[in-house]
Amino acid sequence: VLYDVKHTDSDKHRQATGAPLARSLENLERLCGEAEAKVWLRVPIVPTFNDSEDDLRELFKLACELGPSVEKVSLLPIHKYAEIKYVGMGKKSPYQDVSLIEEERMQELKALGESFHLQVDVGR
Repeated sequence: VLYDVKHTDSDKHRQATGAPLARSLENLERLCGEAEAKVWLRVPIVPTFNDSEDDLRELFKLACELGPSVEKVSLLPIHKYAEIKYVGMGKKSPYQDVSLIEEERMQELKALGESFHLQVDVGR
C-alpha cells in the first residue's frame, strides 16, 4: 500500500491538507497493524515546509515506530509539473514560489533516513 505522509506536525499537516493529522495517523497505524500489510510511505519534500532535518527525523521515527509493515520510505522532491493546471484554472499554484530542492540535499535526507535503518529511496 502506498501511503502519503505530508508532515508529522499537526498544524503543518492541516495547513497542507486541510484535514487533521490524527485521523491520518490512526488510519496508518491501523493499516500497519494488519498482519500482512506491506506499506511504502511516500513523502513529498517541499522546501521550507517539511525539508528540515528535524521534520524528517520525526517522520523517520514514526516509520520505525510503525514496525516492519513499513517496507520503504520514498522521498519525493516537489516538482513544477502541475503548475500548468493551475494556470489553466486561472489560479496560482501554492508552490509557485517554492524553489526546487537540489539532488545533493535529497541524498542528505536519504542518508538521514538510512541512519534509522530504514530503506529509503528518492523519487524523481
